[in-house]
Order: sequence, then C-alpha cells, then structure tokens
Amino acid sequence: MRRDLPTGALVVGVGGALLVLVGLVAVLSRYSMFAPQEFGWFAYAASGGGDGPLLYVVTARDLWGVVALTTGLTAVAAATGYALGLRRTGGPSPSAAD
Repeated sequence: MRRDLPTGALVVGVGGALLVLVGLVAVLSRYSMFAPQEFGWFAYAASGGGDGPLLYVVTARDLWGVVALTTGLTAVAAATGYALGLRRTGGPSPSAAD
C-alpha cells in the first residue's frame, strides 16, 4: 500500500532545498573570479609575504547567505523527519481526527 507525502511537507522540503541552493550561491560567491578582491584602504596596504592572518570582511550578502543556508537545512531536516516518521508509524490514524 502506497502512502503519499502530504503537500505541506513536500512544499517545506522543496522550499528548504531552494533556500540551501540560494544560500550556497551567496556564501560561495565570495570565491568567484568576478568578486572584488580588494577595496577601500585594503587596496593600499603593502603587499606582505602572506604570513599574517587572513582578514575577511563579512558582508550583508554573506550574512543572509548563511541565514538562508541554515533555514533551508532546517526545513529539509524537518520535512525529512516528518516523512520518515510518517512512514514508520504508518501514517495518521483515522481516529486521530476525532
């Protein structure tokens, strides 16, 4: 007997997967060849031997990318947990509506 996944769980899972994709693009765009490498007073700093610690400037894009990634992973985990729990228990019982 086949049990279908409720539409709400499917929407949450797909939406979470899209958020993960958008978050990954936003976070990893820093490493794109089109991303600005230096700006502001960092552009005028003397070129050292690269021995010092790296300084990363966190931008708003990085922050919302991490938030989208975290929210998406949480949504995918919730939808997966719901689907596995529904499969394990055999679905909602008819008497649960009473």
